Amino acid sequence: MSALNIQGTSSYHMQLQSYSSKINELRKKDDSSSISLASSLKQQYTSVQSNLASVVSSNNAYVIKKINEKELLDNYIYNKEAQKEQIASSSFEVSV
Repeated sequence: MSALNIQGTSSYHMQLQSYSSKINELRKKDDSSSISLASSLKQQYTSVQSNLASVVSSNNAYVIKKINEKELLDNYIYNKEAQKEQIASSSFEVSV
């Protein structure tokens, strides 16, 4: 998953790794209490995955918003510069 570098996701990844290890250990045991506990941990694992997906989605939306804001600002600056150049290149005749 490429979300490792996204802010706020590292703790979720650590939790997922921990749950995954515990679930795998419990599944190796062949008693009903271990299987039941593994099933419970799998639900928690799924919940953490969902939270991680929400954070990634939110971060992606934020990045897209910032990119759009920068593009709007760049376009504004470009238009202002074009206006200045147009004014500077226009010749005005003053009659006295």
